Amino acid sequence: MNNPLHASAKALEEQGLAYISRGEYFSATEPLEQSLTAYRKLRDRAGEARTLDHLGKVYRNRPDLDRARDHHQEALSIYEILGDRKGQGQAADHLGLVFSARGEYETARSCHEAALAHHRAIGDRAAEDVSFSNLGLCCKNLGDFASADGREF
Repeated sequence: MNNPLHASAKALEEQGLAYISRGEYFSATEPLEQSLTAYRKLRDRAGEARTLDHLGKVYRNRPDLDRARDHHQEALSIYEILGDRKGQGQAADHLGLVFSARGEYETARSCHEAALAHHRAIGDRAAEDVSFSNLGLCCKNLGDFASADGREF
């Protein structure tokens, strides 16, 4: 796209991701919030969902688990509207991580199971592995060691 606002939104998103990659979650917030505003102004739902999911990760690591949950949930809802199975799987896995951090392992397990279904539907083996790992940790925390080895999924 040759739209300057879109270029700005993408640049701000990339700046936020650079901060995230260095573990600088507080620094990532402002460029990602600005990116989100730009994507919304552009009515770019995919960019909006992606940035919401990034912000969820930021808040999860700050930690502000309520805001993280809200951002990941909103991203998941947009991905569902768009029919983006990859995005749905990623957002569901991220949402599961929030619920795990809150000690809500049954809810986390449901999120990771949903993520796994999305990843399987599109044949994303690497993402399946991530979901399996997250599921195993949930099952371990629930004391469900029979399921934790992955044979139940």
